[in-house]
Amino acid sequence: MGKARWALVLAAFVSCATGPARAKPGDLGLIAESYLDKRYEFPCPVPIAERTPKWKEGDEVPLSPNAAVQAARTEIKTLFPDGADWTLNEIKMTNCADASHWCYLISFSPPDKRTDEEKMIGHPLPRFAVPVLLNGVVVSPDITDRVAHK
Repeated sequence: MGKARWALVLAAFVSCATGPARAKPGDLGLIAESYLDKRYEFPCPVPIAERTPKWKEGDEVPLSPNAAVQAARTEIKTLFPDGADWTLNEIKMTNCADASHWCYLISFSPPDKRTDEEKMIGHPLPRFAVPVLLNGVVVSPDITDRVAHK
């Protein structure tokens, strides 16, 4: 499957998960997250994606899950003042360029500040996923006001 096809698959996945993805020309895909009043768009530019290690099922993953979590944790601490207090929720992999280029999606939740009523009705904690390329790089997100995307 070609790079353009995988970019569309990733963009469709992101759109379903987090709202419409707005990949720029030259990007293979985009991971978009929202938290409070901001939107965080993590692009996957072609030159960066192509420099990451390749991986296929059955091979050893070039970056350990622990190293990916540490890279994502560093990014969370950079993005949010209380980032050190965020809880790790999920570690998963998805392809980010083509069938041989993958990335981790590391999800965290902020400290629980829900009201008793929100907890009682089952209002979930927000989750925020940070993509980590298999070379350990987190591409800096473009941060915009959420109002601009309504």
